[in-house]
Amino acid sequence: KIRYRVLDARNNPPTPRVRHSACVLQGERSFVVFGGRSSPTAALNDTFVCSLPEDDLPEWHQTENCSNKLPSPRWAHTGSTQMKIGNSNQPVVVIFGGRDQHQVMDDLWFLSLHENKNGKRKIKWE
Repeated sequence: KIRYRVLDARNNPPTPRVRHSACVLQGERSFVVFGGRSSPTAALNDTFVCSLPEDDLPEWHQTENCSNKLPSPRWAHTGSTQMKIGNSNQPVVVIFGGRDQHQVMDDLWFLSLHENKNGKRKIKWE
């Protein structure tokens, strides 16, 4: 039997959106939300991580980008998770395609997540 329930969460969740991607990070109790749209013409390119501790409330974090590359705002893209690419042991989110109000896209992006010294998550788009 499947049961759905609404969870309260700490911190500020992403703004309301549709046509975004949400990818579970393999080997971790968290998932990533990227992009989507907040109105018929307002594409988004923000990234959030939600941690899912076993014995506490979920917690949202808007990520800090540690590179100057960033996918353009988009919706209707695909997203999936790879455990590792190359020599990294960190999960990698793969984003492909999507569209904005002007064009359909065919670009491919890799998102790697890093923790800094104070435990805050940073991201790097490639």
